[in-house]
Amino acid sequence: MRFLNFLPLFLLLTGCANVTPPRPTCAPLPLGDAARGKILYERPVLGSNVAPGCITCHSLSPSVLLVGPSLSDIGSRAEVFVASPAYTGRAKTAADYLHESIVQPEAYVAPGFKSGVMYQKFNDDLTPQEIADLVAYLLTLR
Repeated sequence: MRFLNFLPLFLLLTGCANVTPPRPTCAPLPLGDAARGKILYERPVLGSNVAPGCITCHSLSPSVLLVGPSLSDIGSRAEVFVASPAYTGRAKTAADYLHESIVQPEAYVAPGFKSGVMYQKFNDDLTPQEIADLVAYLLTLR
């Protein structure tokens, strides 16, 4: 008779056993490592789906524009973006802004750039640790 009390929970857990929930887009990140993030940033492709690497679209030279804006001082600019009344994302800190920009690139598009251009699936293609490492590296760019 006691087994019947747990039957609904058992059925729920059994029915969901093969379902992989999507990763949250702005879940808390592990502690990032800037040195590993720099290595990731410099790769031309990322992840198992061969996503375009950061360096293929973003320069680290202030005057060089590729597909997206230069990231030469993004660690500083991220703080400015978050504080701006024009900012449309949810981030409250520079680190959160960079995380959001990687996993939800449409949350805020830098002035002068078009929406829909940045690769949309980094959240699926990179591990939370890789995203944290990229964020840690980007924060060093001032």
